[in-house]
Formats: sequence, structure tokens, C-alpha cells
Amino acid sequence: MADSILLGWRRVDLRAMVRAEAADARCPISVVNEANMGAFAEYRALVDRTGSVPRVFAYLRMMSTGIGGGLVVDGSVQTGGHGMAGEFGHIPVSFDGPPCKCGDHGCLVTYLGLRALLTAAGMDPADHGPDLESGRAEFDRRLRAADPAAVRALETGARALATALTAVSRVADPERVVLGGHLAAWSDWLVPNILRHLAGRRAVTPTDEPILSTDLLGEDATLQGALRYGCETVLDDPTSVPLLNG
Repeated sequence: MADSILLGWRRVDLRAMVRAEAADARCPISVVNEANMGAFAEYRALVDRTGSVPRVFAYLRMMSTGIGGGLVVDGSVQTGGHGMAGEFGHIPVSFDGPPCKCGDHGCLVTYLGLRALLTAAGMDPADHGPDLESGRAEFDRRLRAADPAAVRALETGARALATALTAVSRVADPERVVLGGHLAAWSDWLVPNILRHLAGRRAVTPTDEPILSTDLLGEDATLQGALRYGCETVLDDPTSVPLLNG
């Protein structure tokens, strides 16, 4: 959902629609964003494994469809007033940048999205199918072989990500930022470049940069988050789930 658009849908109350279709259900129904569930799971995993409890936690995940993520504040996923909080891929990092399918220009995804990286590396995304998986694998191969075009493409993406993280830090001030999906796979190239670009912004708050790390759960984050979210919803109010007969 991070970079998908439901054409013709405007201000649709999806939760109400789902609940109307499941009117006979006698249990709680939640409509959640998969990237938010990934953020929730990664936050819980960080707390469980390290004992660290960041008050504000940001999770960015790059997949073939785009860049999404989520914000967790005091243990709760923040969805925002319109359910769009955590859509990091559409933070504008250059107002004169490439056009984005969202209608804006210079969004992070136009520099760091998989389609943008392939193009910048001299590859044609159209040659790699709708999921771009073969393109991702070829870009990864070129990157690890130190292909100059692939390295430059990711360096440009890292600079865009550093700009986006600066905006996130000024608004939400996360203590921890976790990179997931392809961002985690390419963190050895991304993180040093991000830190180098952030270094020039330390004059006002030299010690307040977020800690950057990679995900703990990988591809399982969304499923684990949804399962844990559902369990905690029930445990918060056990009476909301009817007892089974017999």
C-alpha cells in the first residue's frame, strides 16, 4: 500500500465499509496498514531483545512497490488524521524533482524507490516485470560488484533519504530509525552516506540524531505485527470476544 493508489477513492471510510460487510461478526475488527504493522512488530522486537524503549520510533521499509513505514509513539502506532502518517516515500525532498505518481514532485520514492534506482543505474524497469524482482537482484549484483552507476544511484538515494529523515526528525524527533526491506539489505551503502549528509546539520542539535539500525524481523514483520496487534486488542478487552459454545 505504500506506493499504491486506489483510483477514484477519496475520503472513503474503509473501516466502516469492512465493518458493514462483517456486521454479524461478534469480535473486534481492525483495518490496519501493513507497513504500520511492520513498524509495530519491529518496535516490539526491539524492546523485547534489547530492553531499549524509545519514546518515538520510526520504521522505513522499501519494497518493489515503494517506500512506506510507520511511527510508534509511547508504544502506539500513529496513523494521523487521515491514516497517512508514516508514508515516508512521499516526503518531498526536492520541490523541483521528478514527477511522482502521487501528483507531487521530488518525493523520496522518485530518488530511492526501486524503479528510480534501476533507472539511475542505467537499467530499464520495463525489462523486469511488474514486481521488479529480477531488476532488484541485478541491481544488487551490480552494487556489490562496485558498478559505478549503481553506486552513484544509491548515493543519490541516500542523500534524499537523509533529507527526508531530517524532516522526520524535526517534526517527530525519533530516538530510533529502523530500516527494513531493501533498505536493510543495502544499509552498508546507505547508512554511511546518510550519516555524512546529516553531519552538516549538527550545529543546533549535535547529539540529537536518531540511532539508525536495520530490521530484526525481515519479511515476517507485517505478519507478526498483525498477529500481535490482534492479540493485544483482545487482551485489552477480553469481553469483546464471545466464548465458544461447548
